[in-house]
Amino acid sequence: MVGRKRGGFTLLELMTVVSILGVLAAVAIPAYMGYMRRSKASEVSLQLNSLFKSVLNYYSLDLSGKGVTGTAAGECIVDDATPSPLDPSAVKQPFVADAQFRAIGYGIPELVFYSYGLHSIRGALGADCGSVMPNTPSVYTLFGNGDLDNDNILSTYEMAIATNSSNQLFHAPGFFVDLPDE
Repeated sequence: MVGRKRGGFTLLELMTVVSILGVLAAVAIPAYMGYMRRSKASEVSLQLNSLFKSVLNYYSLDLSGKGVTGTAAGECIVDDATPSPLDPSAVKQPFVADAQFRAIGYGIPELVFYSYGLHSIRGALGADCGSVMPNTPSVYTLFGNGDLDNDNILSTYEMAIATNSSNQLFHAPGFFVDLPDE
């Protein structure tokens, strides 16, 4: 029995492997969580661009004589839209369009992480169509609020929409983003 060697790993070898796995996990898990948040946050830019297209289409519609106030054809805007869903969370929820979203033909058929809404100058103008002047700096503000980590701190994405000298709508080249990792 003098020359017999025992098989298996030594305690030192096992501790080395466990410590290496611990270091890898310490690096990989936060990276994975960040990747997941970024992938969820990509939803908001797609939806705000879609919302802008709906607003742009509605703005150029000829609604004169169709039950809206104002006399000009086109340049139509809607009032503020109630954010939906009301309380964004890390769990996807249904988007329920209010009357303003339905008027511009906007809806989201799938579940969403963010709450979407819009602020409008419609209330200040007193008319639906024909009252937006060229070079108006803030016709709409489209926004998406999210709480992807359920800490009750919202990340906010906003798109500002104005009119140019030809009274056509355009949006800022990027988004205003506050607390994108929340």
